[in-house]
Amino acid sequence: MTVQILIPAYNAAAFIDQTLDSALRQQVDGLEIVVLDNCSTDDTVRAVRRYAGRGVRVVEHDVNVGSLRNHNRALELASADYVKLLSSDDVLLPGMLAKQVAALDAHPEVGVVSCNCRVTDERLNPRHDTTYLPGRLPGREAIARCARGMANLVGAPSNTLLRRSAVRDARFDRSLKWLADLDFVCQVLGRCDYFNIDEVGFLYRRHDATDTRLSCPTPVRVHDEFEFARRYGGGLSGRARSVYRAAIAEARAFRGA
Repeated sequence: MTVQILIPAYNAAAFIDQTLDSALRQQVDGLEIVVLDNCSTDDTVRAVRRYAGRGVRVVEHDVNVGSLRNHNRALELASADYVKLLSSDDVLLPGMLAKQVAALDAHPEVGVVSCNCRVTDERLNPRHDTTYLPGRLPGREAIARCARGMANLVGAPSNTLLRRSAVRDARFDRSLKWLADLDFVCQVLGRCDYFNIDEVGFLYRRHDATDTRLSCPTPVRVHDEFEFARRYGGGLSGRARSVYRAAIAEARAFRGA
């Protein structure tokens, strides 16, 4: 088995058909698709089981372990050479996975292959494209640029294909929420190079039930930015930016109250 797409899911019935269809359209040999259901209370499991004849497997948890722990369980389940953690509401564009696999095959020192994304609304109507650091960089340089800008310049799980041998014991830190994705990728980049194929590779769906909207108010974002600066060298300038952003956000919220 060469590639696994691991999909942590909770109450994803409204979108997961499109996510799975997009994963199954990827023309990659030795592909396994696994959904890890976190005790959904909707029809997520029933929806996934309809794909059993196409090779999609579902793992059902006995209790809800939370989003980040579910992502970590996906990593513990990983056994392929290359691994993608795909959000259960995102959509891969055709051919993207094959291009990311080819990049990892061609560059043994690279452990994280990213792509750009197209932000959409709930119905996948395009809003704008988001680009990340282009080309190839030493992993520590990619981390430094993220720290200097106090921004995710490398991508989140749906963007990236990971070399499992580079992931090793890297896991999502449950003390973080807003920057847990970035912190995880930076853990991996501390031991490998980064590469971006510089193309839009997936549709990032924004809607009212995303983790970002439900559990990342301003205090959470400030905490995570300070902690990221402490871990990765963002320094005083990064911390000052996080405080400034928090103040602006709180002022806007006050004016809108």
